[in-house]
Amino acid sequence: MDMDGTIADFENHFLRIWMQRYPCRRAIMVADRTMHHVREEYPRGFRDDIDQIMREEGFFLNIPPIPGAIGTLQDLAEGYDLWICTKQLAGSKYCRDEKLKWVQKHLGNAWTNRVIITEDKTTH
Repeated sequence: MDMDGTIADFENHFLRIWMQRYPCRRAIMVADRTMHHVREEYPRGFRDDIDQIMREEGFFLNIPPIPGAIGTLQDLAEGYDLWICTKQLAGSKYCRDEKLKWVQKHLGNAWTNRVIITEDKTTH
């Protein structure tokens, strides 16, 4: 199971920070998004600011869970051998550790042993 956008509300978390930090810039609501990655959705001139938000200490740790996702994941885990697979954000010195702490905070210590953090989630 993926983490961001499945159990962790990455998109709305980013959007809230964006709107607070840049109230005069256009914000693209999640429902209006047409691209998979948030960086691709905004003008190229905003990419450094987007990267800065996502690479800040606390960004990944403070993502709220998607409502209902934690309970659903725990229910599914009763009948399936579930693992969380998530991608490390390139250039972030906080992402990996914060994602593990997020899992511990929202799912408990046992789930930290069921997390795969990778650079590439595709198969070759």
